[in-house]
Amino acid sequence: MKIFINGKRCQSATLTQVANMLNELAAGGHTLVADASYLAKLKIADASNLPFHDVAATVPDDADMALSIGGDGTFLRTTKKVAHKGIPIAGINTGRLGYLTAADLSEASSFVADLMAGNFTIEQRTMLQARCGNGIDIDYPMALNEVALLRHDSSAVVSIEVEVDGDRLTTYKADGLIVATPTGSTAYNLSCGGPIIAPTAANLVLTPISPHSLNMRPLVLPDTAVVKALAHTRSRNYQLSLDGNATILPDGCPVTITRAPYSVKVVQSKNHRFARTLRDKLLWGEDVR
Repeated sequence: MKIFINGKRCQSATLTQVANMLNELAAGGHTLVADASYLAKLKIADASNLPFHDVAATVPDDADMALSIGGDGTFLRTTKKVAHKGIPIAGINTGRLGYLTAADLSEASSFVADLMAGNFTIEQRTMLQARCGNGIDIDYPMALNEVALLRHDSSAVVSIEVEVDGDRLTTYKADGLIVATPTGSTAYNLSCGGPIIAPTAANLVLTPISPHSLNMRPLVLPDTAVVKALAHTRSRNYQLSLDGNATILPDGCPVTITRAPYSVKVVQSKNHRFARTLRDKLLWGEDVR
């Protein structure tokens, strides 16, 4: 396989483990292509000895897989580079939680063995696309986790008029509104009281942020829904955030949120189970008092 490697800056001790993993892949006959910006971050001892066949500023069209080395933020950045090309992404966690990743760095050797043996599955994950009115473009209008409309430069609430499939839903008076994918249901959505959704489900969820009404609750919709939102604030602007990347929009600028025209292919070990991830990563059901 040709594997595109992307990651974040790491310390020397972590680099040693990363190097061992990459050497195992190279020894197995895989061709490794480094992302140029990732290689530039590794300006520490022995980085030049990593077994890269080539360095590329963009993902090769013939790459068979992308390897994201870092945490969830690194995984999201890798998604931006490869998702539109339909290249599966395998995540190796070198951070803290690593909810999106397939294995921790300490498990890299066994995960590499699974890759070499073809002992893995590929999950299709829904992405969202946001389009703004008023002729405003967004640099990268796709999100794997969520699209959020947030207040900006004001402590006042935001009034967000929402339509679903052309029918008026309601006006949210809140600090903001999250439109999350199943993958993103365990991110910002969860911290705001939204439900956990199985990552391969065909849904999205609307979750108000600190709503100023007790009868405003999260709403689960099919991922075919077309959500139109119109935000009004006392400020001149509000924020549109896609996976944490914010764009400042003028008051009254409409936003349309739909399922993206492509999904993200996420590599998982064949023994991966969603319930196990909930228990291991989110301490599901654990008494942590």
